[in-house]
Amino acid sequence: MTRLASSSIEFSRLGICIQLGNSSSQPSLLNVLPEEEFFARQADVQRLFHAGLDVARGLQSSCFLSGPRKSGKTEILKRAYNRLFWEQDAVIPFFHALPKSITSAEVFCREYFLSSALQCIGFLRKDARLLISEEHDLNRIVQLAYESKLSWLTDAFDHFHQFTKNKDLQALSRLAILFPSSVAARTGLYAFVFVDNFHHLSSLASPVEMSLLTAHFLQALESRQAPHCLAGASKPLFQSLFRTAELPGCVEVMPLRSLQAAEAKELLERLCHRFDVGLEAELSHFIVRQLDCNPFYIRSMLQTARRESTGLSSARQFAGLYSSELVEGSLQLYFSSLLHSAQLNAIERIKALEFLRFCAHAPLEFAALHYLKGREMSEGVDFEAVLNALAALGLIDYSFGVVSALQDPVLRDWVEWNFSHKVAGTELSRVHFDLSSGLLKKFGQALQSRQQTDVLASMKAVLQAMNCQSVPRAWLSYAEFVRSKEFGGAAKQPALHEGEVVLPEVISLTVLSSVSSPGGDFLGGLVIARGFERGLYSDDMETAWLAGFVTGAAGLDEVQRFYRRCEVTGRQEGLKRAQLWLVAEERFNQAALSFAEAQGIFSSNLEQLKLLAHEVVMEQEPVQEPEEAEALLTYEMTIPMSADSELVAVRALEQIADSSAFNEKSKGQVRMALMEACINIKEAVASEAGRIHLSFKTASHRLVVHLRAEGRIGAETDPVQAWGMKMLRTLMDDVRLRRTAQGFELVMTKHLPAAANAKSEAV
Repeated sequence: MTRLASSSIEFSRLGICIQLGNSSSQPSLLNVLPEEEFFARQADVQRLFHAGLDVARGLQSSCFLSGPRKSGKTEILKRAYNRLFWEQDAVIPFFHALPKSITSAEVFCREYFLSSALQCIGFLRKDARLLISEEHDLNRIVQLAYESKLSWLTDAFDHFHQFTKNKDLQALSRLAILFPSSVAARTGLYAFVFVDNFHHLSSLASPVEMSLLTAHFLQALESRQAPHCLAGASKPLFQSLFRTAELPGCVEVMPLRSLQAAEAKELLERLCHRFDVGLEAELSHFIVRQLDCNPFYIRSMLQTARRESTGLSSARQFAGLYSSELVEGSLQLYFSSLLHSAQLNAIERIKALEFLRFCAHAPLEFAALHYLKGREMSEGVDFEAVLNALAALGLIDYSFGVVSALQDPVLRDWVEWNFSHKVAGTELSRVHFDLSSGLLKKFGQALQSRQQTDVLASMKAVLQAMNCQSVPRAWLSYAEFVRSKEFGGAAKQPALHEGEVVLPEVISLTVLSSVSSPGGDFLGGLVIARGFERGLYSDDMETAWLAGFVTGAAGLDEVQRFYRRCEVTGRQEGLKRAQLWLVAEERFNQAALSFAEAQGIFSSNLEQLKLLAHEVVMEQEPVQEPEEAEALLTYEMTIPMSADSELVAVRALEQIADSSAFNEKSKGQVRMALMEACINIKEAVASEAGRIHLSFKTASHRLVVHLRAEGRIGAETDPVQAWGMKMLRTLMDDVRLRRTAQGFELVMTKHLPAAANAKSEAV
């Protein structure tokens, strides 16, 4: 049952009606984006909508919607308010967007109160027209209250008039901010209050008036009948408004995640289609990464492209558009106005820009901050004011004496060009050139990195699919591969045993990032594939493959660095035996091949890798049961991981085995193998919450047992050891692990003695 349906049941018990109509068919109450431009945030709107419904059940307290700058918080609040207005009758929604500049507490309270009153009347009458007007005429609102026969509301207007006349700011602030709580008490309904841009409250010049408003907001946040949902630029500012080291206890943080790359890519493509802007498909991934997957940046770029009748059909087009937008477009205007909104003088803003430039390259530790503070204090600059202003704007993350490096690539570029032009005096034409050329260089590096990622993915697929296949040695030896091509092609031909390589059965795969090693770093990831030779699960047959990739041609230096890194990794991982395999984008020179052959390193280029992938991955058939002349009888059961639960499975097995022609010795071996497997996996999972799924398949000459554990096995646990494979091999004729979507499955086969003897004689 969905959460909305369960909420509907609860509300029906309370005698409350919820309208489950489609909000998209109702007129929008607030100025929201067109549906074509709003994407990937529906789940967040749904979550906030359900939070509003939960108010009527006493489950929702006040919350703070936390998210990066320009990540879509305002749009989410508006859409959640729109749904609460049209789709239910239990909770009265309120929406307030605080202006950037608040001149006085009295003006704020007047607008806040009149807007709340008008929204209350509009919801009770379900009249959206009352909410469209931004003008708040007191006489008109009072008349609406009389017409709606809301006597308690007319009393509130009398109090408002009296408090305003007497200049009683304390009472006026209480009336305005706690009005939703009063509405909930008077109507018997509930209220949910959205307050957007709450940080703008800090623009109030008078500390006394700000303290008065924040005190009443803090009181309002404690209400369970009318909780608030606040959204703002930064949590530190939210904390400072209430003068506390942490968020008030009555407020829960509701984090808003950033758009994922795939979501931002789809948003970019939809906007290009909507604005009729050409887009090169190969560029879309790079563009959204450069724009930090930020919907505001993406819309700004597309609107500029539409206005200038240009497109994103090449990297050079995007670089030119990006440079123009950042230097003289809407992004320049946004960042510039953001920095100027801070209460800093001209010198402090220059120092703020210099400070941001430091953060664009590396995090500033305490020692660096201490140095800068000492220098700037000698110049008469209030260092703490600069630091606090940047943190309040959400431009830096400052805590524990450390400022984190800027992660936003757009902000980094904006800071860099502003500093170089406005502080260092670089010509604007040079700024444009540096931005464009830097972006094109980054695009080239991204293409190379993407190729490395694709190759690494192919290598992982080959390694993971290894299951005792036999492949030509030439596919793992660049020298032999070149010679085979010279003699008529590299297709797989019937070969002698020594001309082929039998791959191991790989059980697990691990990818390591770049690690320092003597003589330098080996660039690119290193893949460790652990398994067993010929599928025999014993200490002597345990092995590992260490695979790496180098771009371009592989010379002696690249192969030696790969070898040194593998040596370090082998010692760190405690590998008993290891086979090294290096893949090069192009070719291996003779010195590299000589060293590789001397050290037993397999060498392949991309063509050899493609052949391996086709043989090992593309044509790999899933493990299937051998075809039977007669149908297999299948019995399935599930047991818990509680103590002695394996005895239930053993009892079922005995009943099944009695119907087959197994002798007592074979029955005893199968019984012991089943108990061993169940006990071992229960110890590995170590949780009574999990279950073991079993199936027994019988034919006239064999019995096949499938076991799959439901529960979490620790990442450090070897699945072979977890199942006790070595012991099981001595009891059953065939034991193997199969990977499934639900995890590893153990498959054990026992043949009838007659069938087994016939099989051995045939061999």
